[in-house]
Amino acid sequence: MVPSNKLLTGMDMSLLTVDDREKVLKEYLEMMADEYDFIIIDCMPSLGMLTINAMSAANSVLIPVQPQYYAADGLTELLKVVKGTKKRFNPEIEVEGILFTMDSARYNNSKRNKRAVRDAYG
Repeated sequence: MVPSNKLLTGMDMSLLTVDDREKVLKEYLEMMADEYDFIIIDCMPSLGMLTINAMSAANSVLIPVQPQYYAADGLTELLKVVKGTKKRFNPEIEVEGILFTMDSARYNNSKRNKRAVRDAYG
C-alpha cells in the first residue's frame, strides 16, 4: 500500500525539473513488482503530477466519488486526465470502476446524483 500524505504536497513542485517526470513512480514500482501481488496507490484529490505518476504506473483506477453535485464535475475532469494519461503515458490503464463514498441513501440529492453518474458512466 502506497498511502497518500499531506507531506507530498510539495512533491509536485519537485517533479517539475525532473526528466520523464510522469514516469518516476512507475520506475520505482517496477523495481519492486516481483515482490508483490498487488500494489495499491492512494492519491490525493488533485490532478497534479503525483496523480499522473500514479496513473502512469497503474494497471487500473478505482475512482472514489461523493454523490454530490460538485463531485461530478471533479469526476469529469479526472476521467479526462485518465484518458490523456492513457493516450500519452500508459495505454494499458483502465477505469476499474467508480466507488461512491460518504453516501447517505436517505437524501434525495444523493440518490439523484448517483443516478446521474450511473447514467453518464455506466
